[in-house]
Amino acid sequence: MKPLPAVKRAELIAGIGALSLGLGIGALPSLRLQTHASLFLFAGLLIHGWGCSTSTDSKRKWALLSFGGPKRSMNLGAAVGRIDHLRALAVASRMTARRWSIVVGFAIVALATAAAVAQPQKESTPSGAVQITAVVEGFHRALREGDRSGVMGMLAADAVILESGDKQTRAEYEREHLAEDIAFARAMITTSSPIAVQQQGDVTWTIATSRMTGRFEGRAINSAAVELMVLTKTPEGWRIRAIHWSSHKSQGISK
Repeated sequence: MKPLPAVKRAELIAGIGALSLGLGIGALPSLRLQTHASLFLFAGLLIHGWGCSTSTDSKRKWALLSFGGPKRSMNLGAAVGRIDHLRALAVASRMTARRWSIVVGFAIVALATAAAVAQPQKESTPSGAVQITAVVEGFHRALREGDRSGVMGMLAADAVILESGDKQTRAEYEREHLAEDIAFARAMITTSSPIAVQQQGDVTWTIATSRMTGRFEGRAINSAAVELMVLTKTPEGWRIRAIHWSSHKSQGISK
């Protein structure tokens, strides 16, 4: 077997090196490094395919030269033999084309996968959770401080409030229920759990439980409550779109 030409050996070694480097980097957890790995894989496939096609092209060129020029004489048997040889090279060329189509197909899949992996994923980040928690806590702080404009400023224009089987729009809540909620919040001693935040892109929901004790309108209150809030991100920041309050009495009379 004849040794490979130096150029072809370099092409194959470079291709294998790029493929190995791409596979090694692709095993790392970083999205940016995985994208780079896909590019190395793409380069390796192209270099390998080029090396294969170069070998076939070189054979074709040497075969054409060996066929002879117009001044060279040959017998019929030799001509037929060389024609058969050229026909075999044509078949090999078609096989090379198929190989190239497979190489390009793999390269396209690798790049498409890299692009999909590199797309930014919207997740709940620590900074986002802090901002969301600040809105929920700010709403309750405004209730305790009697800050009506602060409470309403946290509610989106289409917010709904659900409590005790009733549903109120933002305007109805402000007109019919806000004053009572402020008076109740200021009269209670409230112990709340940490706020659990779940976020999907620009939508988030929070869950918290609380225990409230005190007296309200002459009644002793000792109740456990749970709160669900749904918030969306707006140009002005996170705003409350829906609130659901539910409570039950532990002792005495609940709200």
